[in-house]
Amino acid sequence: MRRIVVILLLIIASFSASAQRPWTELSADEQSAVLTSRRTPSVVRRVMTSAVPLSEIDDDSREELLRRIVSRTKDEHLAALYVYLYDVLRSPDGSMARSDVRMLTLHPEAMMVLWSSQEDRRMLYNYAYSIGRCRALGEASSVKRALRKMTKKPLFEKYLDIVALFDRAQSIAYESVLAGERTFEDVTPTVKAEDVLLLSSAEEYMEERVSLKPVAAALDEPKNEAERNMRNECMAWSRAYHTFVEHPFGRNLTLVRSTRNDGEYLTFVDSGDDSYTVANEVYILDSGGFVVVERGQKPQSLVLGRIAQRGGVDIIGKVYIDMGREIIDLRCTLTALYLHLKGADGKGEEYVKLLLK
Repeated sequence: MRRIVVILLLIIASFSASAQRPWTELSADEQSAVLTSRRTPSVVRRVMTSAVPLSEIDDDSREELLRRIVSRTKDEHLAALYVYLYDVLRSPDGSMARSDVRMLTLHPEAMMVLWSSQEDRRMLYNYAYSIGRCRALGEASSVKRALRKMTKKPLFEKYLDIVALFDRAQSIAYESVLAGERTFEDVTPTVKAEDVLLLSSAEEYMEERVSLKPVAAALDEPKNEAERNMRNECMAWSRAYHTFVEHPFGRNLTLVRSTRNDGEYLTFVDSGDDSYTVANEVYILDSGGFVVVERGQKPQSLVLGRIAQRGGVDIIGKVYIDMGREIIDLRCTLTALYLHLKGADGKGEEYVKLLLK
């Protein structure tokens, strides 16, 4: 009987030893033992016992501390302290992505424990943005090593939901950053086009029942909470959430939809490696031409362009809807763009059309 009790106690002790906890959940005695241990770097001990808050330590101490905590240790409690300190010191904008990858590689379980203890998963999504961004910007091999650490048994089995969520989240960030590399590069102002708006009528407008659809629909609502949070991370730190858009114009032309706080945009990256970013209301015509409706501009305007053979893009010019008028609605056919306008200062309504070549 005594032997069975001893075996059970050993099993319980073994399980407790393997159950890693975040630094804030360690007892005062456990924390004290770490801080007095000879294995703990002096800079870590000095900072943790100082009356100066971690957020206010001097730059030299911060750099020295970061160098020491981004290192390997077999002591689970010391690893928990390293992760705790790093989490306080890191910048959320992705600028410390390489260090984020290294911390995940060196202390995968301590990171899993930290993210598991946060109900809103706030830091998981922020790390996922940083690591997905790092992967998109040329650090794919190091990110792959870090992710491989997370999927090893028994860690993977123990934190299956956290690992799966993190992998989905970093993939969303990776695809967004990769898609957005060539967006908003074109800073050349579009010249005024020779085309002019012609007077139309309510009767002519209503007769035109055929209407083309924009080449890229507005971004759908997120499918789940992970996608919602990762869109927010991308918009916070990359200033936009980018997605590739499928299109029928051949492999030499790339279309990227960018969602920002001030609206949606569409970028053409053509076969000549030039990029053109316009408002995401683009109508493609059978002739190869396209019309961009810029509702967010003052004055509002229409950008005319053409998709050439083999994926070239030519911006022809801009037609302004001046005199303080604003677009209420439009109908785009194969031959003309019909506009229903609100008059200057919101007074009256007008109908005009733009003949498409």
